[in-house]
Amino acid sequence: NPANDFDLYVVDGANMNKVTPSATSGNPEAVSLPLVNGVCTVRTLVFSAVNINYSAEISVGPPPALRSGVYLQSTDAWSCNTHLEGIQEVTEPPPTVFDHGNDGEPAVRFDANGRAWVTGIAGVPAGAGLWSTNDACGQAYEFHGAPDAGIGGGDAEIEISPEPNVLGFHNIMVTSLTLANLTASVSVDGGNTFTVQPISTITPVVDRQWNASYGANTFYMSYRNGATQPGNALEVVRWDNGGLGTPGAGP
Repeated sequence: NPANDFDLYVVDGANMNKVTPSATSGNPEAVSLPLVNGVCTVRTLVFSAVNINYSAEISVGPPPALRSGVYLQSTDAWSCNTHLEGIQEVTEPPPTVFDHGNDGEPAVRFDANGRAWVTGIAGVPAGAGLWSTNDACGQAYEFHGAPDAGIGGGDAEIEISPEPNVLGFHNIMVTSLTLANLTASVSVDGGNTFTVQPISTITPVVDRQWNASYGANTFYMSYRNGATQPGNALEVVRWDNGGLGTPGAGP
């Protein structure tokens, strides 16, 4: 209430960025954070700004005992970051160029050889870009274009078969969302080429597909049926031919 409610933040004195969010709503409020050498600014904000005097006591105490959800600050840091870029040229009329340098919501898989594969969405109908790297720091990468040829671009998912096909490659399936339907794109040659196949559904709205694989040639895809009747049902389809052709009802 206005008489005794305070919000406690801890702010970095160097750049005034908040080190912690607002503390608990209890009275008194307390925050727990790992302190490092430096200057911190502590601010209290009253519930409502009125022309009255108020007082508060602020004290620094020992850290609480470690428990689930409380961690010691580490010196570990993410490094070797790089920005994945790529331009996809679609030659079918009308010719279109899609920039996948700002793709978002990535999905990542590793193949059995340790190569990382990343797909991200550019939005419908710009498609989903695909990259791969075997560089430990990810600095050197290869852009494989948009496997769905710009048909999809909604939620993207990638799955790689754990066992090689008869050509010695691990089949790669990338699926992307068009909301009304789904697009499955499959490569049997290590990502050099993809076969694109839209997956039509009898429902007007589908959402958030997930893929799984088994052996060399079996793929699964689950997705949410967003129709009003029955509505929000989970559907599953299955391929036993490396992801090519029309899937059957799963599992």
